[in-house]
Amino acid sequence: MNDSEKSANAVGFRRECETRGAREECEKCENCRKCAAGDDESAAASKIRSITLRAPAKINLFIEVTGKRDDGYHEIDSVMTLSEQLFDTVTVRKNEVGGLSVSCRASSCRSPEDINLLGEKDNIAYRAAEAFLNEARTRGILGADDFCGFEIEIDKRIPVRAGLGGGSADAAAVLLGMNVLGGSPFSNAELQKIGLALGADVPFCVSCEKFALCGGVGERLAPIAASCALRGIITCERDKKSSTKDAYGKIDSMSGAGEKEIRKTRNIREIKSSKGLVSALVAGDGEKAASELYNVFDTVCGYGREAREILEKHGGVSCLSGAGPAVFAVFFDSKRQAAAERELEMSGFDVYNF
Repeated sequence: MNDSEKSANAVGFRRECETRGAREECEKCENCRKCAAGDDESAAASKIRSITLRAPAKINLFIEVTGKRDDGYHEIDSVMTLSEQLFDTVTVRKNEVGGLSVSCRASSCRSPEDINLLGEKDNIAYRAAEAFLNEARTRGILGADDFCGFEIEIDKRIPVRAGLGGGSADAAAVLLGMNVLGGSPFSNAELQKIGLALGADVPFCVSCEKFALCGGVGERLAPIAASCALRGIITCERDKKSSTKDAYGKIDSMSGAGEKEIRKTRNIREIKSSKGLVSALVAGDGEKAASELYNVFDTVCGYGREAREILEKHGGVSCLSGAGPAVFAVFFDSKRQAAAERELEMSGFDVYNF
């Protein structure tokens, strides 16, 4: 099994193989190969017509902005994790007609604005497919006739523009799925590089690491060998959306990080470090890890106050994810977590486990 296929199965992704009209659902790559005639790996891949992947939400357990580059991108210090229970489902299918198409069924849509965000060519999943094909052809990995076309179907559960990386997760699933269908021409590191041009969270989502320390603009990833699992609730106010661009603009105004050169802003405000959280995760100390949760956007966005009051009343340790408005809380008592879920739902919040 090559590294790309390992990545595509690292967090419970499942592929659905269709070969010569026969369809079989498989849990491991080896089973998928059994669906195809012959022993040659590339020949087997060419017979796979469809692949279905889970695209998990990302959660920022820690995020600090450390500076701004001359290209306008911000540098971060962040610890991210992938949710096991909140995910979109992305199916990538070869067709004989040609072209690219994206369709989306979104249970999280609460308004026409959400539906517009998921429009075909504006969808980051569509742009991911284009980027994959363009890079493959530029490198001469694929000829003009190697693919006829692709259909991408997204069953969306992750709330839109909530700070949970739903679009990035979908883009990552498209890149991973197309790579498998194409016989794995790219390594996972190469897919991450393609993904970075689409969004700062895409490389992490492509990596499929459960926990990772993320630096630079999101492209520097270091897996964290966590010895504990964090469990809890993600909640989001209905119909409330955030703008990551606006949130970073507020940080710039507060920190003086608007200069063209990269600069640390410690002289303007205290820059926090993720070292304590990383150490706690590696040591397996869940309660210490929870005490180290931090999000710099909490200082400028102010999302989720009512939800956080409920979460913390029931013993949760809460934090904003990304630029919000989604908040999450780590729990160590299942009964108190269940009580928080009930109260949040009765108060009109969407509630998910992670």
